[in-house]
Amino acid sequence: MELNLQVWRNERTFYSGKCASCGEGMVSLFSANSPLKIWCNKCWWSDKFNAVDYGRDFDFTRPFFDQFWELMNSTPIGQCFIASSENSDYSNYAVGNKNCYMASASDYNQDSFYTDNSNYNRDCCDVSMVNKSELCYESVDLVNSYTCLWSQNLTNCNFCFFCADLIGCANCIGCVGLRNAEYFIFNKKLTKEEYENILRNMALNTHSGAALVRSEFNKFRLSQPRKFSNNLSAENCTGNYIVNSKNCKNCFDIQECQDCEDLIFGYKSKNCKKVYGASELELAYLSVASVGSYNINFSCLVWPGSSDLYYTFCARTAKNCFGCVSPHRNEYCILNKQYSADQYKETFEKIKRHMERTGEWGRFFPMKYSPWSYNETVAQDFYPRAREDALKLGARWEESMPGTFGKGTIKPEFVSDNINEIFECEICKRNYKIISQEFAFYKKLGIPLPRKCPPCRYRARMNLRTPRELHERKCMKEGCENKILTAYSPERPEKILCETCYQKL
Repeated sequence: MELNLQVWRNERTFYSGKCASCGEGMVSLFSANSPLKIWCNKCWWSDKFNAVDYGRDFDFTRPFFDQFWELMNSTPIGQCFIASSENSDYSNYAVGNKNCYMASASDYNQDSFYTDNSNYNRDCCDVSMVNKSELCYESVDLVNSYTCLWSQNLTNCNFCFFCADLIGCANCIGCVGLRNAEYFIFNKKLTKEEYENILRNMALNTHSGAALVRSEFNKFRLSQPRKFSNNLSAENCTGNYIVNSKNCKNCFDIQECQDCEDLIFGYKSKNCKKVYGASELELAYLSVASVGSYNINFSCLVWPGSSDLYYTFCARTAKNCFGCVSPHRNEYCILNKQYSADQYKETFEKIKRHMERTGEWGRFFPMKYSPWSYNETVAQDFYPRAREDALKLGARWEESMPGTFGKGTIKPEFVSDNINEIFECEICKRNYKIISQEFAFYKKLGIPLPRKCPPCRYRARMNLRTPRELHERKCMKEGCENKILTAYSPERPEKILCETCYQKL
């Protein structure tokens, strides 16, 4: 996946700001240092705004990307990208959420906090890639699970703590690789009474108790073999976390996709190549965050019903647009200027030839023209860099990221029922607060307050997953010569098995 695509995707960095149109306060994805004209969504979606009003002629003496950046700086852009949500202002790439806080790339959740890439959940906190689950915490890659904490790769599980790779299990602690099991601790079968006594003695409601079990679980998990991938019903596919898909190469976190290559986060999409974020998308190339559209090329943030777009940003049901910013039901536009169908086709070809001469055609937008700086985007999440290194790549750097330091009033281990305090992260020393709904969640589940700030908790979850890259290896089962293509690199300590050998365990 090309790095500059990821520099065009800010999922989790929020700021307070004011609408450049009406002056009302708003939650925004853009810092006060941004040169862009940011409007609140109410103004941006209103009839008083028409992208054509900001149109201009194409200058064939200048590079296209320079002209596009100038258009971006003058055309209004929405504060964040959400729809049909209630009491969920701190959300982005999100639809249909209710009473959610800090939800990114997450849809149809309720009463959930600090979620990313998670859908159809209730009462969940600090989860990533979790779907159709309830009362889950500090977990990654769960499906149809209930009250599962500190776990990864669970399906149809209930009351499982510090577990991994379970299906159909209940009341398990520290277990790995079990199927349809109940009352197990570190893969050992117990009676209900034995299990409950040990659970009480573990004191998972305390930080020290949870930390001890976590340490033991990490050691135990490392001793257990792992399957080379987390793919399910993936025919002729390579990558990881591929579900019910066919003919997809080097793809990650996709479901029900077909004939795709280098796709990350895809759902019901076809014929997409080098795309980061595709839902019900068909025929797309070098694009970011596009939904329900057709033939999308070199573009970013495309709403449903759009088609035949090239080098376009924030398209809302737009068609046949080239180099446009914030088009809404517009068609046959270039740099936001209106053309007839014939004029559009003729000018399109002329600009394409011009871009071929300048070396711009076929490339995605440069990093320096991203609406966000490197450290505001998912690029920093998955490929972290220091300021100097990001600038060498040609990206920008945001100097005033949200967050404060040195203003902590109490350490989390000393907190009582008074949550009107400011905590200091034990990892990065960033200050953070615990909102009232979040505190009620911890009390309900009887779990200790987090000692890390939300960004560090997010990074810890991401570190549980393998990087989005593949390595050719051999199955590590003695006597097996099967070759595998896996996201586990050769220098990692896990014992990785092919599908056949893993199923025989």
